[in-house]
Amino acid sequence: EVTAWTRRRNDDEKKINWGFTSENANEKLSKHYV
Repeated sequence: EVTAWTRRRNDDEKKINWGFTSENANEKLSKHYV
């Protein structure tokens, strides 16, 4: 069942809308990395 769902999702070429850019992520997460 999971394989069928995954195959269907991939065939539909669904995209993930992360809602932020890599620049935003770097800015928000920079304090966690040295």
